Amino acid sequence: MRTSLEAKIVPGRRCGSCTLCCKVFAVPDVESPRSALCGHCVVGEGCSIHHARPAICREFFCNWLLIETLGPEWQPERAGLVLQSVALPGGHQGLAIHVDPDVPDRWRAQPYYGRIKAWAAKAQQQTKPDGPIYFVIAEVHRRNFLVLPEREVDLGDFDDHEQMTIERRVANGRIEVFARKLQPAG
Repeated sequence: MRTSLEAKIVPGRRCGSCTLCCKVFAVPDVESPRSALCGHCVVGEGCSIHHARPAICREFFCNWLLIETLGPEWQPERAGLVLQSVALPGGHQGLAIHVDPDVPDRWRAQPYYGRIKAWAAKAQQQTKPDGPIYFVIAEVHRRNFLVLPEREVDLGDFDDHEQMTIERRVANGRIEVFARKLQPAG
C-alpha cells in the first residue's frame, strides 16, 4: 500500500544509491544512532531489511523526492544534506536541514547557503504576529542552528529525545523568532 507522501514523489525521482537518511537520523527501533550509517544499510544499494524496515523509515521521504523545484544539486547523496519538512505544536512549520556529519560545513557552502538564507527570509516574511511561525533549522550531528536571514543562532546539542520549541516576540512592529531546547516538564 502506498502512503500519501509516496504518491507525491516527483516523477522520475527515486532514492537510487542514496542512503544519507540512513546516516543522519537516529532509528531506535533498529538501534541505529544518529550520524552513523545504520547497520542494515548497504552502501550504494539501500536497506537490507527493506521489506521489514521500521515505520519511521517506511514513512520518510526527503524533500528532494517531493519538491519538483529542488534541482539535482539538492539530491542528498550529492548535496550532503537531507531536507525535511517539520511541524511543531501550535501549527509552526519549518524546514530541517540534516547535514552529513562527514561534511559539517556543507550547508554553509554555495549553492546551498544562498538558497537556505532565501528560505529563512521567506519564513520570516510569512510569520505574522498571531499565526504560525515559519522557520529553518540546520542540524549538524547533534548541534542545531536556527537559520535567520541575517544570522544563525547556535541552539546547542540535542539528544535524540530532546525537542525544540519556537516562539516569537513582537517589538516596535518587528517580529523576532527564537528557538530553544524544550525543557522537560517537572
